[in-house]
Amino acid sequence: NERIWTHLYRVVDAATKTGKVECAIGAVARLRRDVLLDDNNKGPSATAEAGQQEKKWRSLVAVAEAKTLWASGRTEEALRRVRRMADAFLAASSTTQEEDVRDLKYETLRLAGTWAREARSLPSLTVLQSYLRPAAASKSRSSLSGAKARFALGEYVAGLHREAEQRLNSAEWEDAERVLEGRRQELADCEGALAAAQRRRGGPSEGGSSSSSLQGLQIQIKQLKKEIAEDEGRRREARATVAAHLKEALEAFVAVIARSSDAELALRSAPRLVALWFNNVNNIDVNDDAKTEDV
Repeated sequence: NERIWTHLYRVVDAATKTGKVECAIGAVARLRRDVLLDDNNKGPSATAEAGQQEKKWRSLVAVAEAKTLWASGRTEEALRRVRRMADAFLAASSTTQEEDVRDLKYETLRLAGTWAREARSLPSLTVLQSYLRPAAASKSRSSLSGAKARFALGEYVAGLHREAEQRLNSAEWEDAERVLEGRRQELADCEGALAAAQRRRGGPSEGGSSSSSLQGLQIQIKQLKKEIAEDEGRRREARATVAAHLKEALEAFVAVIARSSDAELALRSAPRLVALWFNNVNNIDVNDDAKTEDV
């Protein structure tokens, strides 16, 4: 039975990817009927191992149904179902899960993250932390779901890297840089004026002896320093975000090539890895990440 069910599940997977929704619906209906009928025939005397298999196949039916819903355009319901399954897997103890159940967990996490990304229904940080990163945590070479998850993670953070880099190179950020340079020049002018005024008075003024003009300069200098620090902090944070996304994308694609036994995924990862590397060839950290011994 399980060979037939595995074939039906693969039919659903292939049909939903190629837009053959009617074929997927038929395969899901047959899979659901056969799995439920088999469960009913086992009765209360079924072993614990049989119970685990029953649970696994019920979950696979649910995933197949969600894939069919997504392919047929009912994306909100499909995403809601896989998110519910993914959250349940995360809440369960991973130490008690069999390898095929863990593989199913990685698959549901990947689907939840990928679909949430495509639907733009969740913030990017939630997609990464709640779904794609946990999905990519599998170290097994035999886990196809884990390899798919690492590839999905690589594509997602590579996209985030492009968006963050484009923002740094945008006209808006160029305008902000000019404003920052203007503030730096204004600060230098104010500090020079303050120093000149203090020399004329015979040294730095103290306490209530400061004139109103000196106090005005001191207040202006303090405000400019605050604004400059905030602007520089935002730019440092933006550059750090670009670097972090780039590093994570490189590591994800390297992991697919180094750990996955799936040749197709490795071949799809290689040009993405090379493109990221060559586009940042002057970055020492990127060279170190790309020239890892794992590849």
